[in-house]
Amino acid sequence: MIFSKRPIHPDDREHPQAALMREQAQYLWGVLLADSEFREDRDCDVSLIDPYGTGTKAFWRGFLESCGKITVKASGGADREYPLVSVTKVSYQILVKFLAFMQEEVYTRNGCEWQWDADGKLEWQAKGRFLRISGQKAQDVVRVLYIGETVGRESARRMADRIVQWAPRNVR
Repeated sequence: MIFSKRPIHPDDREHPQAALMREQAQYLWGVLLADSEFREDRDCDVSLIDPYGTGTKAFWRGFLESCGKITVKASGGADREYPLVSVTKVSYQILVKFLAFMQEEVYTRNGCEWQWDADGKLEWQAKGRFLRISGQKAQDVVRVLYIGETVGRESARRMADRIVQWAPRNVR
């Protein structure tokens, strides 16, 4: 395996912009681990993501922007659109780590113990080595990963701003 060490992060006392540098390092670590040699490896060592937890927002942003899609798709007609976050050809271990990260960020940290993937559809998709998250859950992913964060590609940031403003159409 070509990945042997985690990035070295600066100490807050050493540099006034340490938080930004740490976010950049985590983002680039996500880009690096999005390489097909790591993400498609069924025996990958997911402790490379974060040995103490499920990763950081910057890491997952870098990972999704490098090997996935964050977009808005048309449905039926041009007036009906929905947010979409998807990745393909990713090992089950990495996808489970991402789902655990989203569970932690979306609900546990907001004071609610609701299961983010209560119906098990995303877990089933992860077993097939892909995720296709749409609608409200995709908006949740984008809110977690982009609101208040600075590092990322400009095209993905514009799409994230559009997704955050998205409102689901009322069901008749």
